[in-house]
Amino acid sequence: MKIAFYELRPGEEEYFKTNLSTHNLSFINETLNQNNLITDCEILSVVVYSKVDKDILSKLPNLKLIVTRSTGFDHIDLKSAQEKNIYVTNIPNYSEVTVAEYAFALILACSRKIIPSSLDVLKNKRFITDSFQGFDLSKKVIGVVGTGKIGRNVIRIAKGFNMQIAAFDVYPDFDLARTNSFEYVPFDELLKISDILTFHVPALPDTFHMVNMQNVNILKKGVLIINTSRGSVIETQALISGLDQGIITATGLDVLEEEGLLKNGQTNNLIGNLLGRENVLITPHNAFNSKEAHERVLKTTIENISAFLTNEPINLIR
Repeated sequence: MKIAFYELRPGEEEYFKTNLSTHNLSFINETLNQNNLITDCEILSVVVYSKVDKDILSKLPNLKLIVTRSTGFDHIDLKSAQEKNIYVTNIPNYSEVTVAEYAFALILACSRKIIPSSLDVLKNKRFITDSFQGFDLSKKVIGVVGTGKIGRNVIRIAKGFNMQIAAFDVYPDFDLARTNSFEYVPFDELLKISDILTFHVPALPDTFHMVNMQNVNILKKGVLIINTSRGSVIETQALISGLDQGIITATGLDVLEEEGLLKNGQTNNLIGNLLGRENVLITPHNAFNSKEAHERVLKTTIENISAFLTNEPINLIR
């Protein structure tokens, strides 16, 4: 079987060579594009920055399986893949704890102004605390948007900080709510009551710009916003507006609407606006990136390919 891997990280090529030694393997470190297609590949493995659209698929006549080494799959044109009878699999369970822990790393960094205070020590060689007063998490209301595998781990961690928990999900899990002593509320209500608002939803039409210019003004004044899900969930202009008005006290972002530009070393006016703010913490879509999570990605990628080759595919996206 001819298998093409894109967006490789250190150590991955050797791992796949060891575990798929009987197959014809191609390795491309860059993202998938029109200029580096392995046109006769039968299995294609990518990550989130490789856009597998209708045009790309039309140039891969032998393709039978797409294996994305990620949980999210909005970079793949599922409709076009289905029309061509191409299976698509993902890695559903590798980072639910990893991302939840990272969300709290952002929460703590922002709520206690850890980054600017550390930079002040490094730059000015001094210990001055006047500008770096933060706030406690205990008894604050954390609004969890999305209570799937990541969101429920956020809830578990929040309980350890003695936080009050409220949540929104289009498919509420009332057993989860009962066992963890929280309530589901309408989304607009969550915006109004949350001291911290954290997003854990996929990129779907219904989650596009959940925070936007129409509802940013109903956010609780002083809210801290965290996004480790997908950049499209929050309208960047609305985020800037909330920061300018003092409605949003700070934000921790592991994803941005415009992150594709930053991936290529570019910016625009909106990104530049955010990057210049001391109360904005941006990280490079890194919430998934722990040693243990990476090991699970590699293991599940091999399992997805092996299961397909034995006509018993697993982790299918339908």
